[in-house]
Amino acid sequence: MENLTREELNKKLAEILEQDEYLGSYGLKGHCDEHGVVQLQGIVDLWDEKQQATILVSEIPGVKLVENQITVCTDGAITDREVAIEVNEELLANPEIPETVGCQVNGGEVQLVGTVSSLSEVHEAVETAGRARGVCGIKSQLRLAEEFDDVTISNDVIKALHNEPELIPGRIRINTIDGKVTLQGQLPEKQANLAVEIAAKVNGVRAVESEFNHEVWVAVEDHPVVKVLRAISSNSFLKEKPLGFEVENGRVSVFGSIVDSNEKIEIEKNLESILAKLDLPPEWIENRLELQ
Repeated sequence: MENLTREELNKKLAEILEQDEYLGSYGLKGHCDEHGVVQLQGIVDLWDEKQQATILVSEIPGVKLVENQITVCTDGAITDREVAIEVNEELLANPEIPETVGCQVNGGEVQLVGTVSSLSEVHEAVETAGRARGVCGIKSQLRLAEEFDDVTISNDVIKALHNEPELIPGRIRINTIDGKVTLQGQLPEKQANLAVEIAAKVNGVRAVESEFNHEVWVAVEDHPVVKVLRAISSNSFLKEKPLGFEVENGRVSVFGSIVDSNEKIEIEKNLESILAKLDLPPEWIENRLELQ
């Protein structure tokens, strides 16, 4: 969809705020300037509703930035202790949040404390806390319950992505540094968002950065690199292995940490077989497999 003109954008902005099922009754106001920056104003009852307003407006074509100046109304009738009670009730009622998550409240600002096992649990805890009355802001001090090395995290992300039938193995490049996972490749927006969501649920992942579609790996469908990736993705043996694939300097790099030496040898045989069938020299695949 093409970006709207400034006049059309402001009209669309007003319509969305007025017609939204949950926010329409608040009479929220929004204005977009010539640079695509939207300022939101008004009063809502819940912190979560304030965040939803930002998400809702951000999806309008042409909006570059949202400055959310919406106020969360507490009516002065709810104390920090009462806010903490309501937040904890919300957290305990959500089965996706471990019992190790709790909160502290100061001036209506909630600080989430405790331990979780994945980034998705952090997001779930923040979203859930925002549904409680009296919450004016949320900060997360949640820690991962266990420490995971980057190789293990990368392998676990690869396995999780390979188990998703909507994603094609070999199309996603994965890099992990200090628990931060960066995803790259050429994917439709829906698949890219799905990959980020899956990666965030892997234990040990502290953050996920999406760099999908920032660079073109291959531009021609009959390029040898494309043929190699297709052959790898259709190989039933390789599809089940914790492997990562990336394209560098015009060739395919295969990486991963393999526990069994016989399995490593079998993987290498399958890669050699692919090259032989495509009549390509060994240089087309860079072997970066490692034994743990």
